[in-house]
Amino acid sequence: MFVDNELNFNIAFYSFILIYALINTLLVSILFKRAGVESWKAFVPFYGGFTLHKLAFGEEAKWFWFLNLVLQDIYGIYQRYSFVKSFGKSTGFAILAIFFPTITNCILVFSDVEYEGPQKHLFMR
Repeated sequence: MFVDNELNFNIAFYSFILIYALINTLLVSILFKRAGVESWKAFVPFYGGFTLHKLAFGEEAKWFWFLNLVLQDIYGIYQRYSFVKSFGKSTGFAILAIFFPTITNCILVFSDVEYEGPQKHLFMR
């Protein structure tokens, strides 16, 4: 009896996580399309993150993506902040995007924002 309840909970929990990840990836693919990049790149695990990094910082700073492998949390926050700023949003909205990425992705997708170009990387200033 207890095993059935635990199994049902695990199925429901992992189904929710899978649906959440698919929705978030779909939203990012729409943002990729707005930025002029093929939307399928959002669905490829490392290549999607690399493409998001190139959109946030530009082609010349693409090598800094490897910092994302070493300093995932810290550098991921900076990358997310710069990605939202590259769509012309305010600093407050970019900070909000760090804590609520899916909600802010929905706002970006359903509003009429345009990709304005990459931000200057911290190490290239």
